[in-house]
Amino acid sequence: MGKKNDLGRKDLKILDASYGEGDLYNSGKFKPLTPNLSTGAMLGKHHHCDICAKNMTIACFEEFHYAFCAEWVLRKGQRGRCGERLCVHSDGCKRHPRVLGCNEPFYRAADGEHVELSEFHVPDLQNLKGESEVDDDTFEEEVAAVNALAEEHIEKSGFFPPGFYNDYWTQ
Repeated sequence: MGKKNDLGRKDLKILDASYGEGDLYNSGKFKPLTPNLSTGAMLGKHHHCDICAKNMTIACFEEFHYAFCAEWVLRKGQRGRCGERLCVHSDGCKRHPRVLGCNEPFYRAADGEHVELSEFHVPDLQNLKGESEVDDDTFEEEVAAVNALAEEHIEKSGFFPPGFYNDYWTQ
C-alpha cells in the first residue's frame, strides 16, 4: 500500500453521512460487519479483513481496506448511494464493477494518492432519476447465467481467465 492519504476520518464521516437518512456510519450503531451502509443490513457471521487479516474494525474502513460503493442508485423511488461493502483491492461491489469507475477515488486513496471529497458527489445534479431500480430477481438470474458460462469455459479450456467477470459485466 502507498503512503497515508489526505482523505481523512472527517472526510469519511461526511461522505458516509450521504448513505441514507439514518446516517448509520456516524450514529454510534455502526458495525464493521454491515454489508450495506445504505440499507443497514447486518451479517450474522464474523468476518476478517482481507487486507490485514484481523477481525474487521472501523479502522479497516479508515485505512481504505474496505469502503462502501459510492454509486448513485434509485431505491424505492429515492435517490441514494448503492452502499454495498467492497474490499478496495477487489473488482468492485456486486452491482458496480471496478471497470465502471464509480469507486475510483477509493482505489486511489488506498494507493496513497490525493483524493478530494468532491470527487464523490453526483457528476450531473440535473439527473435526479439515477439508474434504474435494483431488481434483485433479475440480477440473481444474471449472476447464475454468468457463473454457468464460467463453468462452461473451464470445462472447454481447462482454465479460468482472470478478467472473465470484468469482461462480462463491461459488455
